[in-house]
Amino acid sequence: HLTFQEYLAARALGARKEEEQRERLLLQPKLYHPDWREAVLLLGGVLHRQSPMRVDAMLSSILDGLGGAAGLPAQARCFGLLGAVVRDLGPVGYRPCDPRYPRLQEAVMGIFDPVRS
Repeated sequence: HLTFQEYLAARALGARKEEEQRERLLLQPKLYHPDWREAVLLLGGVLHRQSPMRVDAMLSSILDGLGGAAGLPAQARCFGLLGAVVRDLGPVGYRPCDPRYPRLQEAVMGIFDPVRS
């Protein structure tokens, strides 16, 4: 079953050190690949059970990978993924602590504001 496989992949990634997670997920094209989306979302939950700081580290690593000069399409793709992780963790009260997250949210959501767009 695919959902079970995705959960096991998330558990396997969650059991690794942050550096290994970054290498296996962030430095390879898996992060935004549709086949890995659910595993990334489940990874957020796995990491939160270990410590909310591990989720913060994952989100910060993803934001590091985005870079400072990313265009709006890359920002929107990144925010879509991070927003889904944050939404899934909403019931446990998780809030990202990286100050780049609200700035990214503001930049991406600006496309829906008639004045800013």
